[in-house]
Amino acid sequence: MVEQTFATDISETDNKDNTDYELIVVRNSTERFFFRTFFIIIPLIYLFRALVEFINLGEFPYTLLDYVKIPTELALIIALFFATRLFSALPNTLLQLFLDNAVLKQKDGITEPDFLKDLDLWLNRSLRKSIGLLSALTILGYYMTKIGGVGNLFRYASFSLSYLDLLLYIFPSVFYAYFAGIIAWKLVVTSWMFFNIPKTFDVNVRFWHPDQAGGLLPLGELSLKMVYVPVTPTILSALIILAPILSSFTSLNLPIANRVLLYGFAPVILLAGIIGSSIAITPLFKFHQVMLNKKRNAVEQLNHVSEQIVELKSRIAASQSRDDFEETVKKLGILETFYKEHQKINTWPMNKRVLTEIWGTQAFLFGQALALWNLTSKFIS
Repeated sequence: MVEQTFATDISETDNKDNTDYELIVVRNSTERFFFRTFFIIIPLIYLFRALVEFINLGEFPYTLLDYVKIPTELALIIALFFATRLFSALPNTLLQLFLDNAVLKQKDGITEPDFLKDLDLWLNRSLRKSIGLLSALTILGYYMTKIGGVGNLFRYASFSLSYLDLLLYIFPSVFYAYFAGIIAWKLVVTSWMFFNIPKTFDVNVRFWHPDQAGGLLPLGELSLKMVYVPVTPTILSALIILAPILSSFTSLNLPIANRVLLYGFAPVILLAGIIGSSIAITPLFKFHQVMLNKKRNAVEQLNHVSEQIVELKSRIAASQSRDDFEETVKKLGILETFYKEHQKINTWPMNKRVLTEIWGTQAFLFGQALALWNLTSKFIS
């Protein structure tokens, strides 16, 4: 069930507080239904529009060859997939952090259930609907401009397949934009709440934790899941930016390579991706600062081990007894092994895999921005 997918019971993490609280990322039943069935709803509506067009015109529907709509809706489906993964991971991430004692309750601070209540409240706050509505109105405004104004929408009104085709072209996108706005709200709230965890709890950094991220790898993986949500739609902007470049080197006539899409559509998608990605990785920098502060204690421990190694080497040099020599060499070997294994201290809540994937997404965005800048410069000159 969706409630089980997007929720978890955190009560077992709090041994001192008898308050049970179940975090539910998506409480609204309509939203839950859409996020469960979007991969069915979006293709079905699109195919229904193609069917209407075929019945109306009696020829192969252009809808099935639409070089803008098809990539857009494919990117939307992939982004929604990553969004639902994020919703599923959020409660589990908190559960991991609390159960593994990666974050600890401060003296006289708020409890874990209190934090979950605040997060739940903000994730499902009615303000999310305003953001969704604003997103929907923005898309509606774009389409109204495209057809020559709201007046034309009513002027063409009739009980005809042509008008139904027009409505199916406009309003599904407006409908999807509403849910995209809700996802944006939940992403911002999630980032902000995790950014504030170091202010609310004591972060228990364990630099030699098996996850190679100070015991905070669940946070890094959650940030990666957040990053993929806004970055996925930029696949479309990448195609738009790449099209004129390919056209200039080949004889291919790519319909997507036009100035309206290149200078009007692509920059908006790319900017949204950059802003969303920046919001997603913001908590990583906050925890990085915490880990840098904690690193001093770890360095002191390593310095102490280093001093012991030097002392043992001196004892070996001065040793007269064979038994004492062998015991000292054994201790020295253990300390040197420990020192080598722990000399490199990672101060980011990420392992190599997460770091590589995040850097990859940022390089993808930066490459697009650079290519768009070069194309714009050539166009202006």
